[in-house]
Amino acid sequence: MIFKVATLLLMLATTARAQDRRVTFMVDPADAEVYLAASPLGPAGTPVLLSDATLHQAPTIQFVLQRPGFESQTVVVPSGLLDGQTDRWPLTGRIELVPDHGSPAWWAYAARHWAPWAAALVALLGGLAVWRRRPRPQPLQTRAQELDETFNTRSQAGLLGARLGSWEVHEKVGSGGMATVYRAVRDGEERAIKVLRRELSEEPEFRHRVEREFAVCAALVHPNLVRVYEMGDFQGCLYLVMEFVRGRNLRQVVSDRPSLPVPLALSYLQGIIAAVAAAHEAGVIHRDLKPDNVMVLADNTVKVTDFGLARKIRQTVKLTETGVVLGTPAYMAPEQLDGLLAPHSDQYAIGVIGYELLTGRLPYEDEGLNHLLDTTQEPAPLCRFRPDIPASVQAAIHRMLQRKPGDRFPTLSEAAADLAG
Repeated sequence: MIFKVATLLLMLATTARAQDRRVTFMVDPADAEVYLAASPLGPAGTPVLLSDATLHQAPTIQFVLQRPGFESQTVVVPSGLLDGQTDRWPLTGRIELVPDHGSPAWWAYAARHWAPWAAALVALLGGLAVWRRRPRPQPLQTRAQELDETFNTRSQAGLLGARLGSWEVHEKVGSGGMATVYRAVRDGEERAIKVLRRELSEEPEFRHRVEREFAVCAALVHPNLVRVYEMGDFQGCLYLVMEFVRGRNLRQVVSDRPSLPVPLALSYLQGIIAAVAAAHEAGVIHRDLKPDNVMVLADNTVKVTDFGLARKIRQTVKLTETGVVLGTPAYMAPEQLDGLLAPHSDQYAIGVIGYELLTGRLPYEDEGLNHLLDTTQEPAPLCRFRPDIPASVQAAIHRMLQRKPGDRFPTLSEAAADLAG
C-alpha cells in the first residue's frame, strides 16, 4: 500500500514538472538579469524556469530586465505564447536595454539610434530649401507637365481603352491596396484583369512570388473556383487575366441580410468547401478565406477567388521564415499566429464564415488577434442566436472552429457530409 501511494505521488510530481517551461530571454546586454515581480529567475541568454502556475494565473506575465548601468525594462508577454508554444522571447530579434543617461554607453546608444534620423532630417530640410528655390514654371511648361502626368496616370492605373496582350480594357471594376481590377474583352469574351501596383511589380522578390503562385493557381480548375488564365507585364506592371464573374461578394450579401436562411447559408458553405477541397487535393492552401474572397452569382452559385496568398502544401508550412503572419485576423486559425499553416487552417476559416452566415456575427467579438491569444475563449453556441439551426449543423460548425487542428475534421469532405446531415 505504501509503495502504491509513493508511486502515485511520484507520477503526479513528474506530470506537474512536465508542464513547467524553460524560456530563454534574448537581451542586449547578454548578462542582464530576468526578474518575475521581485524574484530573480536567472540571467538572460540561458533558459529560465517558469512554473505551470505562473503560466496560467493570468493572460499576461510581466518580467523585469535589469543590469547595472542600464535602465530597467518591463516586458509584458502573453502567457499563451509561452505555454508550450515557444522556448525564447522575443520570438525574433533581441530586447535592447537603454544605458543610464549621460554614461559613455548612453552616448554610443544615442549615436547608433538617432544619427540616421538626424541625417534624414538634414537631408529633408536641404531638399525643401532646394525645392523652394526652384524656378517657377511658365504656362507652356505647366501644360507639358499636366500632359505627362495624364500619360503616367493612364499607363499605370487608368487603362481604359488600352490593350493588355490581346485583351482590350473596357471598364474599371474595383481597386485595392495591391491592385486595380478591370473588365477586358477579346473577340466577345470577357475576362477580369488584375493589374498590380507598379511599386510592387518592380520588387524582384514580389515578382518571383507572383510568378510562383500564378503557376499554382492556373492549375486549379473547379466550378466553384475563379479561374486564372494568363500572366503578363504592361509597362512594368504585372497583371493576371482571370475569369470575369458578374455578381457580388459574400460580404455584400451578408450586409444586406445579417442572418441568412439555413438552407441558403448551407448551400454557400457547401460550394466554398467544394472549391477549397479541390484546391487541397491539388496541394494548395488558400490562407486568406473570408466573405470578401467569395463571389455570389445571380443563381446563388459561389466562386472562391483571390488565391493571392495561396501556397503549395508541403505538409505544414512554416510562415515565420519570412517574419510575417499572413491572413485576416478574424478568420485566422490559432496555429497561424504561431507561424504554422496546414489545410486545417482553411477549414477553420470556413467555420468562421459559416458561423457568420448563420448568426450575422463572428464567433468572437474581437476582430484582432486577442481571441487567438486567449485560449480560454470559446464561441457561443449557434442555437443561442438561431434556435432553428439543426443540431448536426451546429456540431459541425463548432468542430470546424476547434482551436487544435487535430480536433477538427480530418478532411473538408467529412465536414461537408456532417453539414449535409
